[in-house]
Amino acid sequence: MSSLSEVAANLQAALAESQKLHKALEDARAKLAPLETEAKEADEKVSGLMVEYQSLANPEEAVDGRKRRGPKQKRAPRSIEAILSTSAVRLLKGMKKEGKTKKVALASVLERAGSLASSRGASLTPDLKAMIEQKAGEIF
Repeated sequence: MSSLSEVAANLQAALAESQKLHKALEDARAKLAPLETEAKEADEKVSGLMVEYQSLANPEEAVDGRKRRGPKQKRAPRSIEAILSTSAVRLLKGMKKEGKTKKVALASVLERAGSLASSRGASLTPDLKAMIEQKAGEIF
């Protein structure tokens, strides 16, 4: 068994070693920081030059920082069925995350879908109700 003085001496030695290593680590990090900054700047320069090269080599396929999708076109208006379906699925998934039961969630979603349909001048058809019930079965 070790004596108290031996343990205290070992503790002091370990603390001194730890402090020395932490100091060396901080010094290494201080030397590394400028190199990291230079490397990031070099990467940005390479990226910019690559874009410039591509635009000069293939002007019709030049990269402008975003995906090319052709001329911007308006989306066709969504049908009431599509709107209600999307809304119902999002509500069902949210209620499942909240821990609601299927029965409670389905009743709430059907009520919400009915009010959404009526606010858009439509009604909740039996087909839509069946679709929502099917989605609820898949989600829960």
